[in-house]
Order: sequence, then structure tokens, then C-alpha cells
Amino acid sequence: MVLHLFNASHDEALASNSPFYNPAQAARTLEKDLALLPVWWAADEDCILLDAESAGPPRWVGNGVRAIYPHEADTSFWNGVERIEPWGWDSAVMQRLRRLGAPERLLPDGPQLRAIRQLSSRYTSVRLLQKLCGEHRCFAGESLWCCTEAEVWEALDKYGKTMLKAPWSGSGRGVFRVDGPDDRSSLSRIRRILRLQGAIEAEPFYERLADFALEFQADGTGNVRYEGLSVFRTTNSRNYAGNMIGREEELTATLLSAAPAETGTSLELLKQELPRQLALLLGTDYRGPLGIDMMLVRTSSGTIAIHPCVEINLRRTMGHVALNLTRLSAPGQELLFTLRPVPSAGSDTLSPRHILTPNAREIEAVLLPIPALRYNKS
Repeated sequence: MVLHLFNASHDEALASNSPFYNPAQAARTLEKDLALLPVWWAADEDCILLDAESAGPPRWVGNGVRAIYPHEADTSFWNGVERIEPWGWDSAVMQRLRRLGAPERLLPDGPQLRAIRQLSSRYTSVRLLQKLCGEHRCFAGESLWCCTEAEVWEALDKYGKTMLKAPWSGSGRGVFRVDGPDDRSSLSRIRRILRLQGAIEAEPFYERLADFALEFQADGTGNVRYEGLSVFRTTNSRNYAGNMIGREEELTATLLSAAPAETGTSLELLKQELPRQLALLLGTDYRGPLGIDMMLVRTSSGTIAIHPCVEINLRRTMGHVALNLTRLSAPGQELLFTLRPVPSAGSDTLSPRHILTPNAREIEAVLLPIPALRYNKS
């Protein structure tokens, strides 16, 4: 039996690096309302760990998956657990599980947890981006790792409009634009990130045509397997807005509708190359799902190319969830997996089959029908 846990505060917890981290209200709401989201990837007879504030489900929540509350996690229960799969591993979720009596055999040890956090830093993304673009001229992308305020301003001098990124953050948080060295509006934010996290990634501002990701699975013995393509939407502030649901060939056609034919060759190259590169990076330090966010961009010369590593998410991602939801779509049908406020009674026209977390009180996961989407080359 595998125990699943949706700890939506994982990215924040990595930044905090404290076992006693108290999540922000938005993350707590997601953890309560989307606690049952793992039912869409859990196997028969697995369990999902809830807390006392989670929306109350039936004991068996679907597909033979059982919900378990903290007071039920006794010695007998833990003896039956073979593995724990949280959304992501961090010191806060480790503390939570230890309080519930989880045996150490199910938890990463100290060196493993430190390695997972370090590998989750954007420094890993910088290294991988440099390697990919250095070895393959078909890709577009560069970034600098800045450890001092002076280095940040050198990057701004070099790039002009620049995206600055905290080493640990997620879902668009900790990422902001600075319009060159004369823009001092973010000075206090830059200094705060340097003080708390020790570095900032600086990347030139790209004309973004599409967001997508490649999803992988690491087995913890040095092998990494490609799982699938994820095409997703973001807001203007780069916050997550939803994943398209469809078969790989359909998602690929949608993504590449904005690109020249040779971009498809570059995409296939990434699918072949990244498992090898990730295996070298991760070694035996990480076991579980991961994803690499990418962009289709227009370069300064006007060509369209793939930015092959915007960031590495060393955890389960919404792209992985989307892959698990593919079975709910018919060939040629286009759906969007997204999160939205729970509508008031009588105000929603969605069929109940499209609501993925029916017990949610504030934020729910849904599938929405969408018109055919093609990215515009102009």
C-alpha cells in the first residue's frame, strides 16, 4: 500500500527549510480542498492522508482508494504502508509525518532530504540549461546565477529587461521582471531574497509563445523515464492557469502549430536527451515524479525556438496530474484541467463528471471544455 499526501505548500516549505514552517493561507486552502486529488493517480487499495480540516469524503473515495485521517494512523496502519508519496519531500512534511508516527524506514534520511532541497534549487536549472544550450545550438536560453547585489546589476546591464527568480519558489511566486539597471523598484525585494536564500537567478526576458513541460519519473537507482508532454497556460504574472488534456500527438500538434517544422525535431531530441542528463544530475538522491518547464520563444533574431529548461520541479506536478486525466478525454476532445473558486449554488453549468474534487469548499479542481486552441505565430 502506498500512502499519498497532497502538500501544496511544498515549494514554500523548501524556501523556509524549517520543519515548523506554517504555510500561507492560500496553500492551506489548497491542501484542504484538494486533499483528495491523489485519487486520480493512486492505485487500488492505496490510501490518501487527510487532516481534520479536509472536506469529509466517503471512506472509500474511488478506484478502491481509501481516505485515512490522523487518528487512524496507528501502528497497525503504518505496518501496512510500503511507501509514502507526498506531492514533494521537504522538512515540514517530514515533521508532519513523524508526528503521526510514520516509521523512519518510510522517510528520506537527513542527507537525502538535504540533497533533494539542493537539487530543487534553481541552480540545478541553470546548470542544465547551460549544458543543453552548450551542446545543442537548436535551443534558446541563458541565465546567470547571482550571489551578490553587484552580480544582479551586472546581469541587468547585460540583459536589459530581466526575469529574476528566487532559488526556491513555485507557481510563479518568487519570479518578477526588472526593466534594466535603471529600474530600482524591486531593490528591496532583491536584497531580501539574497539575504534569505543567498542567490538569485537572472534570465533575459523572452517573448513567450507557449508554455509546456516534459514530465519524468526517477526510480532512485540512477534511471529516469520520460512520462509525457504537458501543455499548460499561465497568467500574465506567470501563475499557473491550467493544463490541456489530450493525447501526446494532439498536444504536440497544438504546441507546434506556432513553430517551424524543425522545432518538432528539437522536441524529440529533448525527450531522448533529458532522461540521460537528469540521471546524471539526480543519481540516487531522488525517487519520484519530476517535470521540466519549458517555453516556445521568439528569439531576438525573430526565429522560434525551444527554451529547454525554465525550471525543474523535483516533485509531482500539475502536468503529471494532467497525464493521469488523459483517460477522461475522447480522441479529438479538448479539455482544460484547472483550479477555480467553488461556484455558488445554482450558478454553475458544468456537468458533475467534470468536477474532480466534489467535496471542496473554496477551491476545486475541474475539467472544462475548451474550443480548439492553436498558438499564433504572429
